[in-house]
Amino acid sequence: MLQYLRAIPIVFAAGYRRVDNLFSAKAGGATAEAGAAWKFWVKGGSAVVLLVAAGAIYAWRSSQNEGVTSRWDYTTRLQCLACKHEFVANLNVSDEPPYKCEKCKQSAAWRLRKCNDCGNVFCPEPSGDPPRQPIIPVCPKCNSGSTGAAPLESK
Repeated sequence: MLQYLRAIPIVFAAGYRRVDNLFSAKAGGATAEAGAAWKFWVKGGSAVVLLVAAGAIYAWRSSQNEGVTSRWDYTTRLQCLACKHEFVANLNVSDEPPYKCEKCKQSAAWRLRKCNDCGNVFCPEPSGDPPRQPIIPVCPKCNSGSTGAAPLESK
């Protein structure tokens, strides 16, 4: 179905050219004013059809949320600094670190990071009061600042 919806703009673009040719004053089919009015309604109708199609595609795509939690939840990989246990947790965006460890039940779990240069997965040391991990942590192995969230599955 999606392949047919992708062809809609091409069909309407071809329709614009046909209307221009059909109702031009040189073609002798109608007066220039009637041709302009007809082109206006065809183009306006085409715009409405495209907007309705875009709305239908949006509604169809947004209803397919398999495997997605809510807009307020996210899944990330954590490591407890107390017992060194690594685990995957589903967190709410309003949750504040440190998070509760599923093994030792202490609030000492922090997000794991992965270096984009060397592939090292590490837990940046929190600092400050209240303790927070650095926004852009530096890899302890290669000293690169190119880091991101650790993948959910450990390799």
